[in-house]
Amino acid sequence: MDDVALLAWIERGQNIAALLVALGVAGEFVGGFMATPIRKRLDAVTTAEIARLNKEAGDARKDAGNAVERAGMADERAANAEKEAARLNREAEQERLARLQLEEKYAPRRLSPEQRKNLKEFLSKFPPEEITVQVFIGTPDGIPFSMDLIEAVNSGGWTATHTG
Repeated sequence: MDDVALLAWIERGQNIAALLVALGVAGEFVGGFMATPIRKRLDAVTTAEIARLNKEAGDARKDAGNAVERAGMADERAANAEKEAARLNREAEQERLARLQLEEKYAPRRLSPEQRKNLKEFLSKFPPEEITVQVFIGTPDGIPFSMDLIEAVNSGGWTATHTG
């Protein structure tokens, strides 16, 4: 295969890789965008339920103080309401952790230290080249991810710059 054909194949591969990265970033953005109203609804429902149960527990305590004969029942209601509030607090904490996991999943992409090291080791096996990393404007992780990539490429003995 001659150099012109080889270069054409390499450029096609680069275009396909750039398209895949763009699709991945778009998918992460759409997923994060779609998850936001769900998180808000879950938070609103949890907050309203906790407030209702806290009010119910407070009302139960007030009833216990107003009538001695109802003290046993009011204490039981307060205890049940507190148990229910504790259960809902646990559920709220689980939902908060799930939300944090979603946020972590859709957080801007970065290269890990291990990925940087692997890229440096891989590139150092080849003669140095100059490459350009193209950044798609409007992606939340474009600049930080490209800077990570450029740093890793440069540490492997190559020269990398970015456009975008």
